Amino acid sequence: MDTTDQRAADVTVPTLVRRALQRCAAQYDHAQRMPRRTHADNITRAERIAAVCDRESRWYGVLHRWAYSPQGTVPLVFGQAAIRAESCAMSDARFWADSAAYHRARLAGHDHEQAEIGAWST
Repeated sequence: MDTTDQRAADVTVPTLVRRALQRCAAQYDHAQRMPRRTHADNITRAERIAAVCDRESRWYGVLHRWAYSPQGTVPLVFGQAAIRAESCAMSDARFWADSAAYHRARLAGHDHEQAEIGAWST
């Protein structure tokens, strides 16, 4: 095993997840600053934020599965917190996907009420 492989093997799951969540936070901040002047802008922005929230949810899933595994070395309350964070990020991803669907419907010419009904039925 070369030193690169050894360094990768020495990284703990919580460290890996923390780094990934830091990247997600930076990507989320960047996406929040994207233009939102038009429906097309809002679609792009909402899709990007939905993808980041989905990725964040998956990383919290990694953490919660590790916390409940035999390798997990933390009290189970941390696993419970990770499950809650995973669920919240998943809800955020759904919200932003619905927002993208709403703006997509508006761009297609649907009025506000039709677009809102369509966004929530996805």
